[in-house]
Amino acid sequence: MFLDVAYKRDHVDSTEYLTLTVAKDKWKQRPDFILIIIPNNIVRSNGIFIKFASSVTKEGERKIELENGDATRIQFEKCGNEICTARIINGYSVKENGDQEEVFQKFLNFDHVFFYIIYTDGTHKSVGLPLFSFKGQYKTL
Repeated sequence: MFLDVAYKRDHVDSTEYLTLTVAKDKWKQRPDFILIIIPNNIVRSNGIFIKFASSVTKEGERKIELENGDATRIQFEKCGNEICTARIINGYSVKENGDQEEVFQKFLNFDHVFFYIIYTDGTHKSVGLPLFSFKGQYKTL
């Protein structure tokens, strides 16, 4: 599975892209990896942060409610002249203490995913994706 998501930063005319790739062996339930690609004009040492959310109805109004806890930090495996890549192997991220954190199951359980990007000029951007089509498509792989 492959998705390019166009987004614009505040006060910047050019369009940037976040690319999300999910590689799966059809004989396995979990993905081999989830790859995130973004432009390299970011604070590389921060990695990229991921936070999930659900759609809820409160008092007759639809809202997006973020998951409890801190965002998941994914360190970049590689940064080149134009892009940085972060890879989530087998759907698990690795925390700074070495523990694994389940990320793939959150793609299936939540309705939205948000990627938080911090730029070298001190600005930041949140790029959100609905996960409804991902859930349906992943089942057919």
